[in-house]
Amino acid sequence: KINSYISYQTPKGQGWYRYSFDSYGYGENNKGRLWPLLNSEHGRFYLELYKEGKLSWPQTLSRLNAMIQAMHGFANSGLMIPEQVFEATGEGTGAATPLAWSHAEYIKLLWSRAYKTNVENVWAMYGQD
Repeated sequence: KINSYISYQTPKGQGWYRYSFDSYGYGENNKGRLWPLLNSEHGRFYLELYKEGKLSWPQTLSRLNAMIQAMHGFANSGLMIPEQVFEATGEGTGAATPLAWSHAEYIKLLWSRAYKTNVENVWAMYGQD
């Protein structure tokens, strides 16, 4: 499983690297850190599994809520979600905070949960213009 290489459990929730051996970002030795916005992408993937009948709604909801709680945990005291967080603490690295992309992903995840569908598919169906 790819997640065994790119996922990490922090004290504030599960997070993901962009890919294994990621060297982009803030930190010592050019080591990339966890990206909170990837929680939204993983959450919406669970909705795709639900749509395919591979997860029940309670299973999906549990996973979505865990992704949302992690994003809450990664936010700073002003509720700003950072670009990247440290593995050991789940706190922002000092990189871009807030990162608008992280906030947009958070909103898409909330919206997807509310409608029980991946909103990315809705945008593709109706166009993005």
